[in-house]
Amino acid sequence: MDDEGWELVGFTVFTIPTNQQHDDDASTEISFNVSALYHVSNRLEALVEYDARSGLSGPGSGEWFSNVPPGLKIRPVLGSTLQIGLSASVPVKDRGQFDARLKLSAFYHF
Repeated sequence: MDDEGWELVGFTVFTIPTNQQHDDDASTEISFNVSALYHVSNRLEALVEYDARSGLSGPGSGEWFSNVPPGLKIRPVLGSTLQIGLSASVPVKDRGQFDARLKLSAFYHF
């Protein structure tokens, strides 16, 4: 097995809209993401993430939205860097934005 054990990743994003028209809803936003990935085998990785975001100004200011998307990443061909990911995103605090959603993604590392 090439990779073993846990892989932890976290990041923060701060957005500031630019080049807005005077009648646009300009708002700043901050978001956090933390993920834990466990290398089960050469072909399979299990992961769980936590995402949270909030508006700092403008509409929706001060409201936090967060979700926990557990998932799997599968390497269909050994030795290839292509991976297919599948996760189900479930809101933690407020179901106002969505009840749940399914995500399918493809990753090619180069």
